[in-house]
This record gives sequence, C-alpha cells and structure tokens, in this order.
Amino acid sequence: VPITCINVPDDINVKFFPSSVKVSFLIGSSKHNSVTADDFKIQFDYNELKKMHQSLVTLRIISSPDHVQSLAMNPSEAEFIFEKE
Repeated sequence: VPITCINVPDDINVKFFPSSVKVSFLIGSSKHNSVTADDFKIQFDYNELKKMHQSLVTLRIISSPDHVQSLAMNPSEAEFIFEKE
C-alpha cells in the first residue's frame, strides 16, 4: 500500500522511505478475493508533517474495508523528506 500526502504545495515534493508498506489482515474466506491494496489508504497531511520536529512518522491506516480485522503494517514507521522543485 503506498504512503501518500495531501495538501502539498505545487513546488514541494514529499518522499517517504519506504514509499509503501505491506498490510496484513484477517478476513473471511468468502471475501478474500474482493480485497485489494487499493482498498487501504495510508495518508498524511503536509500541513501536519511540516510542524513536526522529527522526520520519522508512525504509520496509520485511515481507510480500510469494514469486513477486515486485525490490521498490521510492516514496517510501522517511515521517514520523510521535503524536496523543493
């Protein structure tokens, strides 16, 4: 699942390391084929990141299917940098 950022100014690029994470979860076997990586969202707001005093963030899933349980990510943290274009 890719890590994304919203509200980023046009002249700034936010890069995450790693840029994506592996998400594992429990789900009933009848719905196994209906879940894809696109069903999950890991997202940060640029305005919150620029206020931080460190470059390491704890990842959190902000959107996932209702029928999945026991979500886990690997890794659970990522570093970020800002690049000015």
